[in-house]
Amino acid sequence: MAGHVFSALSVLVLASGILAEKWWENTVIYQVYPLSFYDSNGDGIGDLRGIEEKASYLSELGVGAVWLNPFYKSPKVDNGYDISDFRDIDPQYGTMDDFERMLRTFRDKYGIEIIIDFVPNHTSDQHEWFKKSVKKEGKYTDYYIWKDPIGWENGKPIPPNKWDLFQFWLEKGVKGFRIDAVPFIFEDEDLTDEAFYGEETQSLPEAYELVEDMRAFVDEYGEEHNVDIMLMTEACVKPDMVLKYFGTPESPGAHIPSISCSSLISGNKRTLVGLITLLPAIWEV
Repeated sequence: MAGHVFSALSVLVLASGILAEKWWENTVIYQVYPLSFYDSNGDGIGDLRGIEEKASYLSELGVGAVWLNPFYKSPKVDNGYDISDFRDIDPQYGTMDDFERMLRTFRDKYGIEIIIDFVPNHTSDQHEWFKKSVKKEGKYTDYYIWKDPIGWENGKPIPPNKWDLFQFWLEKGVKGFRIDAVPFIFEDEDLTDEAFYGEETQSLPEAYELVEDMRAFVDEYGEEHNVDIMLMTEACVKPDMVLKYFGTPESPGAHIPSISCSSLISGNKRTLVGLITLLPAIWEV
């Protein structure tokens, strides 16, 4: 490994204790932060070709899916979560051809699926949508919360792009999404000041409904194309709030509402015990 950047990253093991029905229900998901994973060309920056080079190694570990943190084009003010183009690869990581070849190698040669971060809460201020929204150009005026949604359907605000970004990456062969910053997507109508972090504006009811809408979209896509799509959410909130992201049998939400890894790494006993206490209810859902 001399001269290359390589870092061991978090591993999430899923085991429900029952016969698996979906590919993700009894598998190992390995998180990869592209910037620091493996550098294939010696420039000191991890890249997509470097990830592909380690496919056999990950297969030997028994990994069933790789979750990639953002690799999209970005000015990197927020570690790549400030995305300026959701349909393009940041040049420091490679090209779209590199991504598609990497995905094929993992899927076709090793049977490893790819999950990617999806960031619906915000974009970079360099994103085309934001620039046009600031200028109030046509439909882009309502792509951001300046005032009102673009319209309403069955009592719910209409997403500006009808989830076409999901479809874009699903058609590339992606088999899952980890939805970033879900608890923060909706704001209190009065823009109330926080008395304490997250008490007023975190995990509002609309956030749960949004996840249910996303689940309905990926489930419908999966049925139409005979594939199983996994949906994870970042939910760095109290255990009872995490539970709600599963949804209900009638309106299912995330398959896996993940919590902040830092909560567990830092030894946050209250968070961990709270989640374990709720596990019976989780498996009932």
